Amino acid sequence: MGEDVNKSLTGQWIGRFDYDDGEASVPFEADMIQSGMTLRAQTVEPNTFHPGAMKELRGFLTGWIVGSEVRLTKTYTFDQVADPEYVGRVDADARRITGCWSFEDMPANTGRFTMTRRPAAKALAERRIAAETEV
Repeated sequence: MGEDVNKSLTGQWIGRFDYDDGEASVPFEADMIQSGMTLRAQTVEPNTFHPGAMKELRGFLTGWIVGSEVRLTKTYTFDQVADPEYVGRVDADARRITGCWSFEDMPANTGRFTMTRRPAAKALAERRIAAETEV
């Protein structure tokens, strides 16, 4: 199954998913929490497929990590016919996750995804700015 990743995946991630049929890449952000082998994340992405919804779509990733293998299911905050499944691998430094996504009941809808850990200094600076703005 590959090398064990000893570093936690907890943190802020930026990524994109691509469609195998050539549609444009869709960027997204995920705020991930790892507890043991369990992974949870809140996601936000531009609305590229849900007519009449807001500009940004929000969702949740739930899943697990075993060794370097990651499996996640994305559930949006709106009713969806099916939830995409993400299967990928984490690099040895726990800074990048790459793999494929698909729908179990819709084999024509597939693609690739990449997630990169947002640098801690940038994330910390953004949290400070957000906290100062709220005051």
